[in-house]
Amino acid sequence: MTEAGFTDLEVSAGSTPTALLSARDHVTEERPGTFVFGDRQQAMLGSVAPSTVAAFVAGTCVSREAAGRFVLDCGGKAFTKDKPALLDGYGALPAYPQARVTSMYDHHAVVEIGADGLGPGLGEVVAVVPNHICPVVNLYDQLLVMRDGAIVDRWPVAARGCSQ
Repeated sequence: MTEAGFTDLEVSAGSTPTALLSARDHVTEERPGTFVFGDRQQAMLGSVAPSTVAAFVAGTCVSREAAGRFVLDCGGKAFTKDKPALLDGYGALPAYPQARVTSMYDHHAVVEIGADGLGPGLGEVVAVVPNHICPVVNLYDQLLVMRDGAIVDRWPVAARGCSQ
């Protein structure tokens, strides 16, 4: 590009799967959005280890009425309705690896747990790993930073609502 007379270029590159490979001398900006937190899709692709995913949506079990499933009070307006073809379901519950978020509504998610019926009790709060963390972050004014089950900080989401 400099051979063509262009100088002082802003060269933007990157995505989470290529973040570690795309940073080069001529690149002035890296923008791997999911890389910071990881998510279920990137874990499935092998870009991040499942154990390094660092952002979750908290959901409360609000119904255990039907055998083999339960309902959480978080839905598409809490962790989006993204469902890439390579993933089964809308999110994962690390505490219940056999669980699958099979149905998503605006404010509720239905989770299938299988015949054994193991899952959270009514009122229990569970962590849900979103399929795609980028739009999830944009749904909130702030993120709660937790350590050992306690809130230790709050991070404002500066770009909240600024998607164009």
